[in-house]
Amino acid sequence: MLSIEECRLLLGPDVDLSDEEIEQLRDHLYSLADGIAELFQSHVPGTPTEPVEPEGR
Repeated sequence: MLSIEECRLLLGPDVDLSDEEIEQLRDHLYSLADGIAELFQSHVPGTPTEPVEPEGR
C-alpha cells in the first residue's frame, strides 16, 4: 500500500489535502481497483479464477 508521503508525491505540489483526506482517497482508489480486478477476473478467460481450456479439446 502506498504511504501518505508516496501519495503526496504522485498527487503533486498543487494538491492541498490533509493527511486524512489523502488516506481516504487512497483507500477509495484501492477499493475501486479491487472491484475492477474482480470484474476483470469474472469476464476474461485465463484469469486465475477461470482457467482456459487448451484449443482442440
